[in-house]
Amino acid sequence: RDVRMEDEGVYRCSTFVLKEPRDVKLTIIVPPPRPPIIIGDRRPRKEGRNLQLTCRSEGGRPLPTLAWYNGTRRYSKLTNTVTNIEENVLDVVEEELSVPYLEKWDNGANFSCVADQGLPDLLNPQSTSVILKVLYAPKVFVPRD
Repeated sequence: RDVRMEDEGVYRCSTFVLKEPRDVKLTIIVPPPRPPIIIGDRRPRKEGRNLQLTCRSEGGRPLPTLAWYNGTRRYSKLTNTVTNIEENVLDVVEEELSVPYLEKWDNGANFSCVADQGLPDLLNPQSTSVILKVLYAPKVFVPRD
């Protein structure tokens, strides 16, 4: 049988074998319909400029928690989280990533946004990535003889 959101609730089970009926709570879990999207200017940037990207995930129950990663390391310099924006009927979560000063070492960085509902035994996190391109002037060193 298909399960619907209206099916969530407390159910009572009773049989002749059980002396007392038992209550069981049914919780409906719904994955987001698609991976998160990254919003923002993805064009190559010059060294010294800033970067602002927004990760957005729509739907899901419970709503996922969003996190930014630089490669495999969680990015900790996040500006803010906007949770539970209602847009038509879908709930939306957003997480902003702000890098105030790009360096040449940021060229090729893989920024990923991961949407995780916190249910590892039931649902795998969903992710979306963008590879950053930073334009920087070459440096030439001439050894002195």
